[in-house]
Amino acid sequence: MHWLRPHILLAVTISLYAPGMAQTAPDSLTVSGLTLFLDPASGRVTGVDLAGARSLSHRHEGGFFIADFAAGSDPELAQGTLTGARDRLSGRLVARKTAIEVDVDFQARRDCLGATATIRDLTDRDRAIVAGFRVPLDVSHGKWRWFDDLRAGAADVPSLYAELMDALEPSGQSVLLTERFAGLAERLPADEWATALMEHHRRVQRGKPPNGKAPWCERFDDGCYMVRPAYRVDERPQSTEEYVHAYRTGSLQQFAIDLGMVSHAVP
Repeated sequence: MHWLRPHILLAVTISLYAPGMAQTAPDSLTVSGLTLFLDPASGRVTGVDLAGARSLSHRHEGGFFIADFAAGSDPELAQGTLTGARDRLSGRLVARKTAIEVDVDFQARRDCLGATATIRDLTDRDRAIVAGFRVPLDVSHGKWRWFDDLRAGAADVPSLYAELMDALEPSGQSVLLTERFAGLAERLPADEWATALMEHHRRVQRGKPPNGKAPWCERFDDGCYMVRPAYRVDERPQSTEEYVHAYRTGSLQQFAIDLGMVSHAVP
């Protein structure tokens, strides 16, 4: 999220990485094996090729999206014209409903495709703006390593849910499990299960006291999601048995009391 005051500019940089040197095309940028296609008349992303395979999801729009967090508005696609030659495209895009201008510069660099944006507020009030560059990839097929986690979750969680139901039944907590997590127990295709997981997270965040909390992801009106920058990770997390959330100790202690595992709180 970016806080904007009137007439203050904000720069944002996004990069898509692939090894190799840059090539050129009038409406695309390429770095050995990775090509990003852009529509010069609108600034939209029109295609993504990876190793010769078209990977863009045509059900959703790609490009720079702007959302007014304070107003609770849906992300809006900024549109305008792009010009350039060789390994660079630039131009000015506008998100009219949000009243934001975005000066963009797309460039094929030595080891990545870079998208740099300068955001300009068109109002005279303080703003809380979320800006993101979206490339809606179709990851339902092919060798997308990180999508394996969603496939595994869709396959494993329903089985684990049944085991948890049996384990919690003696303590009377199985009803609570059903109330909170039944939506994730149904066997679904990976993309549908991922949507159920995102919506579960959004409901949990809305229900937090006193007035709810913002979710870690933004939902677009076409059904896509974008993880907010503060909650993204660049490396794939490693699953370990290590307990890493010490601030949850109080919650776990109360959970143990509710289960009858201990009789009282430990100072």
